[in-house]
Amino acid sequence: MQGLRIISGRGLALALGLLFAGPVLADDIRTVLLDPASADGVVVLEDAVRGYEITDYLVPLAEGQTLRVTAEAGDPPAYMNLIAPGQKDVAFFIGASEGDSYEGRTDRTGNYKLRLYQMRSAARRGEVAPYTLRLETEGAPPELSEDHLIVAGLSGRLALREAPEKDAPLITRLGAGLTLDSRGCKDEGGQWWCEVALPQDAGISGWASADYLFPAIAPPDMKQDARVEGGPFHATGAVSCGRRRDALSAQCDFGVVRFGDGNGLVSLTLPDGKATGLLFEEGAPAGLVRLDASAPALPPLSVEQQGDLFRVTIGLYAFEIPEAVIRGG
Repeated sequence: MQGLRIISGRGLALALGLLFAGPVLADDIRTVLLDPASADGVVVLEDAVRGYEITDYLVPLAEGQTLRVTAEAGDPPAYMNLIAPGQKDVAFFIGASEGDSYEGRTDRTGNYKLRLYQMRSAARRGEVAPYTLRLETEGAPPELSEDHLIVAGLSGRLALREAPEKDAPLITRLGAGLTLDSRGCKDEGGQWWCEVALPQDAGISGWASADYLFPAIAPPDMKQDARVEGGPFHATGAVSCGRRRDALSAQCDFGVVRFGDGNGLVSLTLPDGKATGLLFEEGAPAGLVRLDASAPALPPLSVEQQGDLFRVTIGLYAFEIPEAVIRGG
């Protein structure tokens, strides 16, 4: 990342230390993966927010650790929000109203986000807001395992393919911060690939570039979320559906496998009888998944949210999916 400078942080390494990822969302969010444990619990870095850009620092933390963060801003100021695991945008600390420093204990294990941004007025003028970020942790850190890999370090979304080849058929695209089960990696023609699977025995696996996969915290234990008898799903039912320009007067069957933290796979039966997968990340629809190798290329996807209801358009069809489908309850 141009402009980022590490001031201190002994032992930072690419795989388990600091990693820059370019824009990962349409809103120009960058992702930086930090592992304070590999830096003796202290990381200090300098960078800047440019225009509408948002930078998310992704930090793996264990329940009960103490977290201290200070964002020393320049002129114009950058602001810091803290976001708990499983939340896309809802912050438990908002720097614009609560100041530039936070200290507290984590109440759960997971990947926390430190979000740096500018106010809209400064962003609109294309201002550059420099800052110095100091991050300290105390307490036993979480275990990072090569059995689980987190997506990071790329611009956009990571392609999951049927074979370890750049031109192999696409299964889906995975967002930064999503944790996968690892089935091993190998060198194929000078390029390292990893075979990975969606968690919780969701039935979807494929190959992705090892350049963008890093050891991670194990996904949440979902044993308390019982499976529907005789199948892989945590819940089944029907949602309103129909052709996208018509009233959604029909009912389409679904089944959901929940990974925890608002992540999961929803299998939808389309009005024409075909099936497709809808990948949720941090509580919101994020991408389509080919459930059948014989299925055609993935159609266009668009999402609108009204309260706790998502209106999802997949090609010619639209669906209304309650948030409870992925969150439970």
